[in-house]
Amino acid sequence: MRTFFYSGSRDEIAVITRCTSSFFDRSFCDAAGGRRQLRWAHAVNCESRLRAALDDPTVDALEADVCTLPSSDGERKPYIAHPPAVTADMTAKRFIDIVRQSQTRKIVKFDFKCDDAIAEVVDLLLLSGIAAVTPLVLNADVISTSEESAPVSAETLLSHHALFDNVTIPPIVSLGWCPPSGGDARLSTLNISQMAALARGRAATLAVRADVALKSQRQLEGLLGDLPGCGLTLWAHPGDPVCPETLRRWVRSLGTRQVWVDVPQEMFPDS
Repeated sequence: MRTFFYSGSRDEIAVITRCTSSFFDRSFCDAAGGRRQLRWAHAVNCESRLRAALDDPTVDALEADVCTLPSSDGERKPYIAHPPAVTADMTAKRFIDIVRQSQTRKIVKFDFKCDDAIAEVVDLLLLSGIAAVTPLVLNADVISTSEESAPVSAETLLSHHALFDNVTIPPIVSLGWCPPSGGDARLSTLNISQMAALARGRAATLAVRADVALKSQRQLEGLLGDLPGCGLTLWAHPGDPVCPETLRRWVRSLGTRQVWVDVPQEMFPDS
């Protein structure tokens, strides 16, 4: 059984094939333990979009990008923005305050784009106590796949994620590979072994661009076999070279493993 999670402006969808943790029990499953349909709002990077997503009863989950920018006092602070943005209308603190005041039970995903935003955002999340009400996802691309890529520090993300150990429902951690460049991009043996070392013993979702995953199927299947607590997030943008039938066939072949598919709907049409 597969469930489709419909997302925001790009009409992405996500698929989950298994509900295994309290996070999923609370956020992704219905009362009988079956999968729910979820609609995502992506790039909720300004206050008007945040409030619209929180107020929209058809939106179940939202995602925001986080990076540091100079503030009015000259200090760099975490803002809700996607590089290469140089301005933003909302600090991470403001974002978290609005979410806390809303008492929303919608999923909120933070996509960290730099190391120096993580510590302050995690402190704000812990002080706000929103994890008691709001399911959280902490995501970053932590493994370099080319000379051009600049990963976020896995040590920083994981050490601060560990601060939630005493929270009743801690955030799920999402560990990604920086998207490799080139038309024949695939994950190397080194890329796989680096992720294995990071994720072993953790409950995590491993995020990889869908076209790269399809060229690295054997390596990823071996990695999942080595990491029983982990699943995959397969993502794509419009125009990425993804064959819908190949993607669907591979997701089916993964069986009971936890898989999310976050791609334009035409790449994974609802059959």
